Amino acid sequence: MTRRGLKLVSLLLCCLTGCAGHTVDLDRTAPASSAPTSSDPSVFAEEGLAGVWVDEQRLYWLTYFGTFQSCLKADCEHTRVTYAKGSHEQAVPVAVANGHVYWALDLARVFSCPAEGCGGEPVKVVRDPGLRAHIYANQDHVYWSSDVDIYRCAASGCGPTPEVVVSGAIAGQLAFDETHAYWVSTGGITGGIMRARADGSQPPEPVVDWEQPDGLRSIAVGGGYLYWVSGAHVFRCPTANCNASATTLLVTTDGAIYDVTALMVDASAMYWQKASTGYTCPLEGCEQPAALTPSRVPSTPLGVNDAASFAVDATDVYWLDEGDRQPGLPPLAKAIRKTPL
Repeated sequence: MTRRGLKLVSLLLCCLTGCAGHTVDLDRTAPASSAPTSSDPSVFAEEGLAGVWVDEQRLYWLTYFGTFQSCLKADCEHTRVTYAKGSHEQAVPVAVANGHVYWALDLARVFSCPAEGCGGEPVKVVRDPGLRAHIYANQDHVYWSSDVDIYRCAASGCGPTPEVVVSGAIAGQLAFDETHAYWVSTGGITGGIMRARADGSQPPEPVVDWEQPDGLRSIAVGGGYLYWVSGAHVFRCPTANCNASATTLLVTTDGAIYDVTALMVDASAMYWQKASTGYTCPLEGCEQPAALTPSRVPSTPLGVNDAASFAVDATDVYWLDEGDRQPGLPPLAKAIRKTPL
């Protein structure tokens, strides 16, 4: 979405909500269920939610108004931390990894803070006017695509000159394993998947050559495998030897998976979003994926790059609930809920 479009959405939201979020008590009375239901427990309610992330201890979220916050999962009501309050006129790209959070303002200035809070002013990591609206985090670094290169900086900052990871490449999406960064070579529609050492110490190399008509959408890396979405299908191949003969079709869904940031993997399963529902399947594949959430998850968060509508930890899936739709407005989340895996 353009900045002008996002501003319009924000103004409409302000008319409806007064531009103020509110926290409610944790709902601990809703029964746990193996199937998602409308009575899944609410973590809290907040108007205009745009993205959700999770790690071992904390839950993170972003609003359409550019506010970036988190809380401890064990006591979200009393532990809220605010990292940034953005502008209604723009999306605020964010990333979370390894005890640090990152966000970009004006699509040029990147900041960081410890996950538990800034404790004062945030660290100004870098200023890059060529930043292309996406940032990614891996270990203790933040990564982004500029006009013609992929860069990275440490969470502590890198001064006026960031580290070059890959020259002459633009990443529509980045994914990481222990040593490499992976990206779709042409911004997410056609082409292939490339990789390079995450520290920029070796030149890039092709991993997957993919010229199928459905193209490439979302990628994920885990457990020695590279996963990707093409149309209604999810594939994988080993990162050590990814070629046509080693590629495996894992699952075919009943419709195309369009959400670019939809695919996630952990040690035992893969997860993705299709339309307004989150799904899961074992890493080895399945014939029928299982629904994780009710059909109330906003699809492709509007105007917020790389913001996911659901997140998974070891025990639960956290998802944005769009609630009742307002006539004339796009689906907007009004609460974060969680459902046991």
